[in-house]
Amino acid sequence: MSAGRIDLAQTTKRALRAKGRIACVYEEHSHDVLHNQILRATLRHLLRLPNLDHKVRGDVRKGYLKLAGISDIHLNRRTFGQVVLDRNRRNYRFLLSVCQLIYDQLLVDETSGQATFREVSGKQLAQLFEDFVSGFYQPEQHKYTVNKRERRIRWNKGDMPASSVAAVPRMEADIILEASDKRVIMDTKFYEQTLGGKIGGKLRSNHLYQLLAYLRNREATVPAPIRHDGILLYPTVDQHVDISVCLEGFNIRATTINLGQPWKQIRNDLLGVLP
Repeated sequence: MSAGRIDLAQTTKRALRAKGRIACVYEEHSHDVLHNQILRATLRHLLRLPNLDHKVRGDVRKGYLKLAGISDIHLNRRTFGQVVLDRNRRNYRFLLSVCQLIYDQLLVDETSGQATFREVSGKQLAQLFEDFVSGFYQPEQHKYTVNKRERRIRWNKGDMPASSVAAVPRMEADIILEASDKRVIMDTKFYEQTLGGKIGGKLRSNHLYQLLAYLRNREATVPAPIRHDGILLYPTVDQHVDISVCLEGFNIRATTINLGQPWKQIRNDLLGVLP
């Protein structure tokens, strides 16, 4: 498949417009490109896992077969840094992040080709989720800037003596979104159970306290006529959660996003989270 674009430099240099002509450059487009090669290589490694769940193995095999015609490559850490994605392929970012996480956890025997998989820690999954959400909002919407100033939030220290300031821990939000009429602090959380409490059904107090600390201090240290809203964003586990509360004058929403949906629905739902 090929696509063409006007070559303005050659059109001007050769004075082609005066002759009713233009110069074009044609580029061949192929599915056999690096990001697809990484996907196929990752699926190949997964198929070598001896203890892979039967259903998961079937899904992995289907994906692998759909990529027939894509070159098999040897993965290494540098491969992931060589990928260049244009705007039309931005949905690959999350897939490639998952591929890199899988690669980092795989131990492959170079002699036998047999692979074993190290358990992924909750911290790694939480970081992957945060990076995905932050990376999503930067290109996918244009109302808000994303972490434009910095994610660090200064404490409202008041009259605290300078000798005590060094003992205060650094405070950094996951995502800060700002527009002319809205300011939002978003905290992403990756938990097996979204809600807490002795019998369930309660927002987790430590998550609320943390987000309120962000909201209070940024409101005080970055003053503006527009108040901040807060969002706690979780991946969907058993059921969708969407709870809105107003605490200390701040509107706070705790909601989940189903990452098992088709990409189009994930995109729509993530955009719908924003006020």
